[in-house]
Amino acid sequence: MKITILSSVLAAAFAAVPAFAASNLQTSWGTHDQAELGLGFHITETGSFADIWSFSLNLTSDVSSTTVANNLLNVFGIANGRVSLFQGLANDALADALVGSYAFNGSTGDSVTTFNALSSGNYYYRVTGTLTGPLGGTYALASSATATPPVPEPETYAMLLAGLGVVGMAVRRRAQ
Repeated sequence: MKITILSSVLAAAFAAVPAFAASNLQTSWGTHDQAELGLGFHITETGSFADIWSFSLNLTSDVSSTTVANNLLNVFGIANGRVSLFQGLANDALADALVGSYAFNGSTGDSVTTFNALSSGNYYYRVTGTLTGPLGGTYALASSATATPPVPEPETYAMLLAGLGVVGMAVRRRAQ
């Protein structure tokens, strides 16, 4: 009885929000903040979806993400969930480079995937799956970006050592 009432309430609540009922979501986060959250609501009977979450990086950064499906009481469900990270602009005519991908389901919220040292530029997550619940499916995508400090080039170390040598010679000459 409680499950039936909860199912009815959830169905009515999500039916009142038609903006989330699109078959394929396209959302831009703009410049990726330290943390971003994407919520995918697909209130349909069954079928597949392919959502896009685009962002840009201003600095070389490590980007980590995790995704979990909300398979609530067999009312919502997602099977074959996959998150793929691409470098480029979504839906343009150019081929985009796949950075990496991972699978998700109803128990993957603790599994974090990190993509290291991504250069500045445009990126997007493509989240795909098959809706298996009678009311469709929902998921949560969390993403974080941490700027990585640049690694000095070997020439930098050579200049540092040369400078220290010159300073050492000046000190020695002054002591004589």
